[in-house]
Amino acid sequence: MGFLHYIKKENGENKELWRTWKLEENCTPEEIKQANLRSVKEEEVILDYDKEDQAKFLDDLRSSGISYKLYNSGSKGLHAHVEFSELKLLEEEVREKLKEFIIKQFDCDIHKKDKKNLIAIEGKPHFKTGRIKEFIETILKERKLICKRLTNYVN
Repeated sequence: MGFLHYIKKENGENKELWRTWKLEENCTPEEIKQANLRSVKEEEVILDYDKEDQAKFLDDLRSSGISYKLYNSGSKGLHAHVEFSELKLLEEEVREKLKEFIIKQFDCDIHKKDKKNLIAIEGKPHFKTGRIKEFIETILKERKLICKRLTNYVN
């Protein structure tokens, strides 16, 4: 479980409709339906790519050996959601360093390494643009290549 938040753009300005982030487990069903932002999960790496050369990013991602779910972010770029259940078992500092390593491999937004960063919720309108964060594809691969890279990084 993570945090949820609700921000809406009104008259060209972001308006925080909730004063604080809310723990998902403490939210009512109505609040869960209303929320449009969530925190990054401990076991999740978010590859947030909003640069011009999306074709190169997609080629690198598809040839990486990583399983992922890919979304149009609803804003300027793409979000690849990568889950490693083992990350939950690590201390926060180590987990963030591994996330940072993976994110840097793809030249993505480094701020998405920590759980204090919010991302648009899948299938919901982006708070800045109002466009839906749309699913593009799921790729399932064996994890040998990325695990080897991570092992080399840790050692």
